[in-house]
Amino acid sequence: FPPNQSPTFIDLEILSPTIGYAEFPVVSQPPTGSTASYSFITKNATAFTFRIRSRAATNVSEWSAVVNHTTTADDTAPDVPTTLPGSSGFNSTSLTWTNPSDSDLDGVQIFRRIGASGTESLIGTVGSRTNFYIDDGLTPGTDYRYRIRAFDVSGNFSGYTALLAVTAQ
Repeated sequence: FPPNQSPTFIDLEILSPTIGYAEFPVVSQPPTGSTASYSFITKNATAFTFRIRSRAATNVSEWSAVVNHTTTADDTAPDVPTTLPGSSGFNSTSLTWTNPSDSDLDGVQIFRRIGASGTESLIGTVGSRTNFYIDDGLTPGTDYRYRIRAFDVSGNFSGYTALLAVTAQ
């Protein structure tokens, strides 16, 4: 770049077998002499090719040399959600819990069975920022059992919580 002109953008170009080429402006107006980083989570071990360049107005640098990198597969399950109290309302049950603090937590699945030996069904999925679920349309006087488990962006599942027994009102 000419003297007294800093780059306005640093671009990152990524090539992967699943997305093809993707170009991202990573840093807007980086300070002179600074470094920048870009993070993302991949589902499985994936090979990527990276290169960068900087831009300012009409001045665009050449792309850097290509760097190849293969991510490591994430096979670590999230922790089990905790504190699964439930309260029964009119034809409904309210469940609350504390989500695990895993940085790649994607959500929680909610399971229900009718009675102690009924068939278990997945009745809902909520995102990682939600810590409650209301199951409505229940039959008064019927016993229900609930449990939940967390999952992350890589498709790993936690263990289940203990079963919670609730009788609908």
